Amino acid sequence: MNPVKILFIINPNSGADSKARPSEIIKSAMVQKQVAFHIHELEKNTDSKSLGNLLKNYKPEIVVAAGGDGTVNLVASSLIGMNVLLGILPLGSANGLAFELGIPAKIEDALQNLLSEKIQPLDAVKINDTHISLHLSDFGMNARVIKGFEKEGKRGFLGYFKHFIRVLRTPKSFRCIIETPVKTYIHRALMVVIANSGSYRSGAVINPTHKKDDGLFEIIVLKPRRHWIIRNTIAAFTGNFHNQSNIATYECTSAKIMVRPSQELQVDGELLGKQQSVNAEIIKHALQVIVP
Repeated sequence: MNPVKILFIINPNSGADSKARPSEIIKSAMVQKQVAFHIHELEKNTDSKSLGNLLKNYKPEIVVAAGGDGTVNLVASSLIGMNVLLGILPLGSANGLAFELGIPAKIEDALQNLLSEKIQPLDAVKINDTHISLHLSDFGMNARVIKGFEKEGKRGFLGYFKHFIRVLRTPKSFRCIIETPVKTYIHRALMVVIANSGSYRSGAVINPTHKKDDGLFEIIVLKPRRHWIIRNTIAAFTGNFHNQSNIATYECTSAKIMVRPSQELQVDGELLGKQQSVNAEIIKHALQVIVP
């Protein structure tokens, strides 16, 4: 592949632990490859509409999201419906989608990957007509962990793990009603996941049979059960999560999920606060992503 233009959209708050600024590494690599490029640093409160205007002005063939899952989600949302390839430089603290796609964690290797000719179609899930989920979104337990993690303000896996343990000590179940075009399901749940991918960045695989481009997403319900923590944790790291008796999985093209009482909701790592319902709908082949 020999693109005419690459637009790098960088979250300047990502990659703070690097010895060199990501923009400097990008400039060096692109000059060496003799590729036309432009670097745009995200400002606070940037939305997909303003990025859309930037795309119209620059007219790139590839747009690279350089940051964490939130940055990737923001950039990808502006590309849906456009004939533009998405590249990813994983600079955040989690990088769940990049991990799922096998994109190298080292920035120099990820930059080399941008010149690959391998393209992966990627579905997206539209959430309440206002958000896009490319990876994993959920009600309940995991969203509570993310809330505590962000409130404390510390980065890294150890900080996340600390809040994970804290939430496990006080599990809170809730009632969920899942309305699909085929059937309605009612459960008592600890967590309800809207899955467009297979695993969390921790390596826990909750949706091992998923496909990224089949025009379907999965709803995964974690139901309370005696001794569930040990059993489900082992299953998640041995590829057997979906076969557990307290796990329900439903393939959908669209669904409405209602929870009582209201629960914390996160979409690709972005907290949306407590919600009582979500409408989810698949967008098949919403994006074309450059992968190794």
